[in-house]
Amino acid sequence: MSQETYNASKAIFGMFGAFVKDVADEIGWEKTIELYSKMGDRGGAQMAGFLKSQADKVRMDELGKMQSGFYNVSGWDMEYTSTPTSVEFLVHTCPCFDGFIENGIEVKKINALCKATHNGMDKALKEVFPKAEFTSVTKPSKEGDCIEKVTIPL
Repeated sequence: MSQETYNASKAIFGMFGAFVKDVADEIGWEKTIELYSKMGDRGGAQMAGFLKSQADKVRMDELGKMQSGFYNVSGWDMEYTSTPTSVEFLVHTCPCFDGFIENGIEVKKINALCKATHNGMDKALKEVFPKAEFTSVTKPSKEGDCIEKVTIPL
C-alpha cells in the first residue's frame, strides 16, 4: 500500500462520507443504512459470479488473491488466509473507515454501514451458494482490524 494511494482513497471516501452523513441527516440513519446495504447486494453478486467461475478446490484462494490484490493497490492494507472452503481477510487499514471518521461519522455508525454491506453480500452469495456465509467483525477503532470471512462448504 502506498501512502499516496491511501491518502487519495481516504480523501474520496471522506467526501462520500460527508454525503452519507448529509443523507442520514435528511432521511435518518435507519433508512440510510438500509439503502447502503444495496452496495453489498451488488458486491455479493459480483463475488458469487467470480466464485462460480472458479474450480471448487481453489476458488477461495483465487478470491483471496483477487480481493487482496485489488484492495492493496487501492489504499487498503489487508492480508488473507484460505482453505478450500473459506477465505478470511484481515483488514489493517481501510481508507473508507478512515475517511468516514475524519468527516465526523461515529465508529458505531460506520460499523452499522459496514455490517449492512456485509449482510447484503451474505444475502447475494446465498442466492448462488445456499450454504454460503459472509461473516465479519468490524473495526473497533481506526487502529483496530476488521475481519471478513467467506465460507462455502464443498
